[in-house]
Amino acid sequence: MELSKNFLDQQDVPFFIYDLDQLKDRSKEINDVLSPEIKLFYALKANPLSHIVKSISENEIGMDVASLGELKQVLKQGHTSSDIIFTGPYKSFEVLEEFISLGVETFVIESPQQLEDIKKLASKLSKEIHILLRLQLIWDKENKILGGKDITPFGMDFNTIKDLDLNHSNIKFLGFHIFQWGNIKKEEDLFFYWEESAREIHKFSEENALEVQIIDFGGGLGISYDDNHFDFNLKSLKSKLMEIQKQYNLKSIWFVFGRYLSGPIGQYYAKVGDLKKTRDHHLLVLDGGINHLIRPALVGEAFPVKNISRLSKEEKSFSLHGPLCTSLDRMGNPDLPSETKKGDWLCFSQTGAYGFTESMLYFLCHPTPREYIYLDGELKLVRDSVKPEDYLV
Repeated sequence: MELSKNFLDQQDVPFFIYDLDQLKDRSKEINDVLSPEIKLFYALKANPLSHIVKSISENEIGMDVASLGELKQVLKQGHTSSDIIFTGPYKSFEVLEEFISLGVETFVIESPQQLEDIKKLASKLSKEIHILLRLQLIWDKENKILGGKDITPFGMDFNTIKDLDLNHSNIKFLGFHIFQWGNIKKEEDLFFYWEESAREIHKFSEENALEVQIIDFGGGLGISYDDNHFDFNLKSLKSKLMEIQKQYNLKSIWFVFGRYLSGPIGQYYAKVGDLKKTRDHHLLVLDGGINHLIRPALVGEAFPVKNISRLSKEEKSFSLHGPLCTSLDRMGNPDLPSETKKGDWLCFSQTGAYGFTESMLYFLCHPTPREYIYLDGELKLVRDSVKPEDYLV
């Protein structure tokens, strides 16, 4: 996608573009993984933009939501409530009740309290509720976002689960949900987590006479944030999931796509506002940073970036910084054209997931970025920039 000079000249704030034409193609490819034994979901937390949700809903992909706001966004786009699962470590009694009243049937239970609340609501509302128990295992590897081997609020250990009373006339136990890894980039790592999780679940279930129909492996498929481009072989993933399903005689395996589906369709554009040299380091200060893309500050990994205002084979390393009054506002150290100047536009790719809605938009009172979609070869503004004087109270 090439932006015209006239379009860029009209932009006075950073902006996102989401390529819905590309999203349609990715959704169709992912849809090929579907079978009666494999059910796919989209994690709304990756990007809840209505146009993205609506596009994904045109396929046979369910929705993984973690709040009442996400649920209402999904329903607003025409998705059916029976094809939604409710995950997340916090679920109040009132929120659970509203989910059930809106037709949601399947809940991931993360604590004994959530189970007791679901039991009460199932009796009160005379509804059959399907549940999966979220399991927290101990892994050797760390994960900054989802925990890995660390103790987190996600799910329960086997000792806690062993003491749960799952007997209730309106509660149907389906199986387990486990998800403690993120942005996995190696097929063998992903398969290791799946195989070990399934083995542990099978062993525990046999010892405790639990009939497991479903294992929800969550998500975790990664995308490239550097020059080492890669992609997963979806047929290989499907084959491994089918192998595990047959080995443990499961009715179905569920899997969630979030970043993998929406990440590659997004681009973020910010303008160079200043440049200087400090202790032999070349610095660029941009009009947008981690207030719009907080991921580099959270995980220490920058988004791919290029200067779209000038082409040059001669490059040098720059340290990119946003406009915030904190040294955390770093956007990476890429090689860019040596003659990069004030006013140049930088394009960050792979920003369709964990961008706009994950970031701290109001810190230091800057304007919010615009959001555009690219559909059928045309750009359309879907969310305009909001000035500080309009959101401050």
